[in-house]
Amino acid sequence: MPSGIGDTAQRDRAGRPRHGEASGGPSRFTEMSEMHGRGSGALRRRVAVGVQTRRRGLMTKADLVGKIADKTGLTKANAERALNAFIEAVEATLVGDGKITLTGFGTFLVDERKARTGRNPRTGAEINIPASKVVKFRPGKLLKDAIQ
Repeated sequence: MPSGIGDTAQRDRAGRPRHGEASGGPSRFTEMSEMHGRGSGALRRRVAVGVQTRRRGLMTKADLVGKIADKTGLTKANAERALNAFIEAVEATLVGDGKITLTGFGTFLVDERKARTGRNPRTGAEINIPASKVVKFRPGKLLKDAIQ
């Protein structure tokens, strides 16, 4: 097993071996690095970092749908419809009103950034960054307390 990659990097979520050394097949990491003309070490480090991030609590939409279905007794299809409806309602409200407050959880709001001057990191040349709108989230007291 290559250094820097834990056993979880060689298995998918269901615990099945991936295409690498663990399954006896050709190494997916080596094949990808050869395709890109790089040594496999840099690619293995990048893949290992992704594995660590997933273990630290990254939740995908599918994971969230599964949790909603488990907690509410809904089917996954109905839980996904409910989540999609929530996302659409939040988006529509932010576009129209610009602020949503979910008591205890937090507040989503639209803020405006002013136009400013920045620098191209590669050349050092000054560039103009146009004004834009961004979505911000301020956690509520209950969420802050739950995290602590």
